[in-house]
Amino acid sequence: MQVPDEKPLPSSAEMNTRIAQGSPFHSIFQFLSEIRRESPTLFCVAGASLLVHILWHIPVIAARLPPHFICSSTTVLSPRYHLHAVLLSVLSHSSWLHMGLNVYGFLALGQSVQKTLSRLTNSKGTAPMWHIVLGSALAGSLMFMGMGGLVSCMSTSANGGPSGCMGLSGVTLALWALHTKLLLIHPRSHFKLRYNMVPLQQVLLSALFVTSFLGSFMQSTQVAHATHLGGIIFGMFYHQYIKFQQQS
Repeated sequence: MQVPDEKPLPSSAEMNTRIAQGSPFHSIFQFLSEIRRESPTLFCVAGASLLVHILWHIPVIAARLPPHFICSSTTVLSPRYHLHAVLLSVLSHSSWLHMGLNVYGFLALGQSVQKTLSRLTNSKGTAPMWHIVLGSALAGSLMFMGMGGLVSCMSTSANGGPSGCMGLSGVTLALWALHTKLLLIHPRSHFKLRYNMVPLQQVLLSALFVTSFLGSFMQSTQVAHATHLGGIIFGMFYHQYIKFQQQS
């Protein structure tokens, strides 16, 4: 009768490694490490959003932030011309939940869009994301200011709409619109979907566009619908730019 070889028990270091790899923190760390390696733009914007949100909770510093991190006609076109608020406002968020949802969507969709664009352009490395983030942030803020001025002119009340906008939602929705349109060209997107979600995403994109457009004319709302509208329009136009680049 042969006695089976007994496998040596794992050491305490190996056990700690296995436990760490099975923890949700390890998955989050691995995801962030991959983002940092593949797209410094996505990683830096997400990190800056976290840092700015922490600064908003420090009273001495928070008092100086609004002119620089809230986009509105009052701050941007003030005598000092805080033009940088048009872009820096995307780093500010009203709550931890607001920031968490925006940053998660920004990273997940951004990583998917980047890898899909890399395949479509046959680039040796990864496609740059800075121009998409910069363009969508600019489009969302300018749309907010433009629609805010239009609503103020049409309104008879003193309050013509939201006083300022902040957050990554415009950029995130630009990535959502671009990702949805890219699925038509490249169905095997990196964004892992168990079922064929292309028709549903098209319907959701149309619904978001209509909701954002109609919401832009609302006078009393806590949601910057015009910023969302600007981001969605930028994402769809960028998709047309990609198609034009492929055809030429």
